[in-house]
Amino acid sequence: MKNKINKPIMIVSVLTIVAMLVFVMIEKGGTLLKGLDIFIFYFTIIIGIVALYITFVKNKEIKEGQPVDDEMSLFVKYKAGYKAYIASMYMWLIIFLLRDKFPNAESMVGGGVLISAFIFFITKHTVKKELNE
Repeated sequence: MKNKINKPIMIVSVLTIVAMLVFVMIEKGGTLLKGLDIFIFYFTIIIGIVALYITFVKNKEIKEGQPVDDEMSLFVKYKAGYKAYIASMYMWLIIFLLRDKFPNAESMVGGGVLISAFIFFITKHTVKKELNE
């Protein structure tokens, strides 16, 4: 049987993300988001869209008969994960040094997690690019 993500699982995931975003808006009292909240809100949406796009590309590759994980893709994941981990440690150091610039701890941790995800996407892209040259 081919490994692929079922459409109902993707639909439930998207609906869960939308429900969480609506919950955040209701929790804020219906007020408009400001400052760092806007950045976190849009960055979360962008990461979700990129993750769905990657899922669709993986499903298309599986339908074409390509292997799910080969040695090269595992190597890219491990190398990108290592580089992202090192970069994230420096990022967290900077965040904790500038912790008085954040309005609250939730924003600091949420922003840090989103930036860590962004760092992984960037390092994965650069590692793939290095290997293809």
